[in-house]
Amino acid sequence: MKTSIKRTMMIGSLLLTLGACSSGEPEKGAAPQAGQPAAATTPAPDTAMVKQAVDKAVQQAGEAAQAAEKAAANAAEDAVAAAKAAEEAAAKAAEDAAAAAQAARQKAARKASEAAAAMKQQAQASKQLAEGMAAATQAREAAPVAEKAAAPKAASAPAVASIPTAKGDAAKGKTLARKCAACHNFDARGKVGPGLGGVFNRVAGSVEGFNYKFAGFIEPGKAWRWDASHLAAWVCNSADAVRNFTGNESARTKMTTQRICDPADQADLIAFLKTL
Repeated sequence: MKTSIKRTMMIGSLLLTLGACSSGEPEKGAAPQAGQPAAATTPAPDTAMVKQAVDKAVQQAGEAAQAAEKAAANAAEDAVAAAKAAEEAAAKAAEDAAAAAQAARQKAARKASEAAAAMKQQAQASKQLAEGMAAATQAREAAPVAEKAAAPKAASAPAVASIPTAKGDAAKGKTLARKCAACHNFDARGKVGPGLGGVFNRVAGSVEGFNYKFAGFIEPGKAWRWDASHLAAWVCNSADAVRNFTGNESARTKMTTQRICDPADQADLIAFLKTL
């Protein structure tokens, strides 16, 4: 744009110079000799036309300069607007990044707090479980001692209990036998203890495939039968009975003490067992 303006101004200056040179009188030449025709003279240029061309060129140059100035101003305004928009976009991006970082920190803190709370609860549960297991172990260890100390002398089973004299009611015995159902089936199938089907008058420790705890304490040929007297002693105090039956103080049985020591209850239970 600047080159075009400069070129226009140079043309205008050249035209002004030409106009000035041609406005004077024509140079006088030698007088024509006699008999020779006079030389033709060059007509002077039109000064008004030259001036008009120069004015037009100057006007165009001015218009071009104004247009260039306006374009430069518009470009400057656009550059300022673009810079402002870029600055606002950068500020908005910085705000968004800060907000995202804050949200991420809050989420991480919340997750860490939840994890810490869960670990604390788990630790408390583990501690309670360990304390419960320790208490249960102590209770199991103390139970035999307390049971033996609290047991009345009359509850100790003799080597062979006297045979119940009452006839016994099998229906009542079935009700009493509900205590047995926790560890025994009332048929041949084994459970925690051997099946009670056919137990009456069966040889002790003789059910095939069942692991009796007291079997190793029975001397060969000295196994007893589950008749009325042995059953009565067993359901009253199995711990004492197994030592008496085997004659070995170290003998043990899996069966817990049931304390069915009343002769009438024993007769009812034995009457039911005879029906199996």
